[in-house]
Amino acid sequence: MNPAENCLKYLYTRNWIELAKILTNNIYAKELAESSTFSIFESNFVDELVRHENETNEDLFIVASRIFQIHNHDKSNFKLSQNAIKGISRFLFNKKPDIVYAKYLDSDQDVQLFLEKHRISLEKTIEKTFLSGNLNIRIGDHGELQFDKEIFNNSPQEKELYFAAKQTLPDYILLPNTALSTIIDPKVCKLLDTSTSNFFYKSTLDLCIVNPVTFRPIVQTPYYLDTFLETVV
Repeated sequence: MNPAENCLKYLYTRNWIELAKILTNNIYAKELAESSTFSIFESNFVDELVRHENETNEDLFIVASRIFQIHNHDKSNFKLSQNAIKGISRFLFNKKPDIVYAKYLDSDQDVQLFLEKHRISLEKTIEKTFLSGNLNIRIGDHGELQFDKEIFNNSPQEKELYFAAKQTLPDYILLPNTALSTIIDPKVCKLLDTSTSNFFYKSTLDLCIVNPVTFRPIVQTPYYLDTFLETVV
């Protein structure tokens, strides 16, 4: 039995796995292309797809995908008829909408809507890629600009300080790169001039050690503030 006849046989018995094996074997491509039996197969195969279009059948989808790929391959020895490729494209598009299937169905209203959404999505992707390049930030897995950054500012020294402190003080909360306004009440700025207040809001500590019970930084608060004020006032 030749490959084309086997294709018909496996189609009638719905043996999608064996059918996929024949269509995956490039040795049979030329023989299938020249066979009148294969043209009968492709017509019946499209009818079969229509009958099962509302079912979930991964093996059938794989076979349809393989036939579609053979038709579109640059070095393929045969091409499907226009009716066959359109029928197969419709089945594949309904299962997994994709631009490669849509190009054979561009007259369909739902496909036109898909293509328009794809065009808008592509434009947004290009815009985000351009913007991320200008800002030197990355694009996340879901296509959104990612403005988060490493808390150590890519500084090996800050990491070493953090891990050394973590090993020495395992029971304390350690906050790297902590803003002064996080651990000192900003009301202190009422006692400072504008320049010093600006410095206060812009300044950070490489590492802040926090009491795990009171959640306050471990400093002698009155003495600390007095010393701070003496140095800046």
